[in-house]
Amino acid sequence: MQEVLHQLRITKRKKKHQAVLKLDMQKAYDRIEWDFLRDCMLQMGFSEKWVALIMQCITTVTFSVKLNGEPTPFFSPSRGLRQGDPLSPYLFILITNVLTWLMQKAVAEGSIQGIQLNRFCPKLSHLMFADDVIFFMDGTLKECQNLTLTINRHCYATGQAVNLNKSGVYFSKNCPPLLKRNMAQELRVPVFDKTGKYLGIPTEWGQSKKELFAWILTRVNSKLEGWKEKLLTKAGKEVLIKSVV
Repeated sequence: MQEVLHQLRITKRKKKHQAVLKLDMQKAYDRIEWDFLRDCMLQMGFSEKWVALIMQCITTVTFSVKLNGEPTPFFSPSRGLRQGDPLSPYLFILITNVLTWLMQKAVAEGSIQGIQLNRFCPKLSHLMFADDVIFFMDGTLKECQNLTLTINRHCYATGQAVNLNKSGVYFSKNCPPLLKRNMAQELRVPVFDKTGKYLGIPTEWGQSKKELFAWILTRVNSKLEGWKEKLLTKAGKEVLIKSVV
């Protein structure tokens, strides 16, 4: 990720505009369409009997909600995957692979360029980890429209929806303000001055080691605020290191 952002910083010398789109999927697990999931598994070559067993595990679940402390009658959902179920992450990966296939197809057709760290490596169009997605594209309205079309196709088929309030786009330094504004309007997301964090880790690091590890010290200090750090046992310190550091 650090090399990718470095590539964006040096685009000024190449006089080429590039952008990073950071998307947040709204209730990603809860919006999965069961029909699409079944068809997706069948298209991937899974046995029909095995697919039927998986769908039976998904569709037979029931829920009850507490209202004023009293449980309501059980009801059955019509879509979605249960978070916390050991099977759900694997099924969700099958769904996200469809977006990867759409992006690869768009890059092969030339509608999305992505970025290239050097001339010997393949093009990089996106990074994904569960529902955290980052897209890389040229800073042009045409490519912006093509990427929007690809994302909308994926959302329409799978039932996914983008949380526009938590999403944003980041541009290379040489990108004109008018182009930034037009691309942000096309994507319907705000412009980020910084890319923030990805998977809980800052994506922009300077040369100072003090700044590099400051976020770790901040997290440790926040954990220690309610603890008596001088009275921590050896086991307590081990837990702090494993869970935070």
